[in-house]
Amino acid sequence: CNWSDCLLAVMLLHHLHLLYMLHRADIDTGMSLTQSIAAALWLEQQLGKTVPGMVMKAGIFPADNQF
Repeated sequence: CNWSDCLLAVMLLHHLHLLYMLHRADIDTGMSLTQSIAAALWLEQQLGKTVPGMVMKAGIFPADNQF
């Protein structure tokens, strides 16, 4: 991928990990973890390559209804 696409992927993946951590700590960020995961999956399709993010592959755990 070109440098700008790679930079966007890295920024999004770090955002996902931070957002997941805050979500698990029950800190309201006003951002949707589900929509952020969908954006990461979309980016992966656009790049045509697998991006190394575990949150987007594992999903939200435990499920929100278990809180």
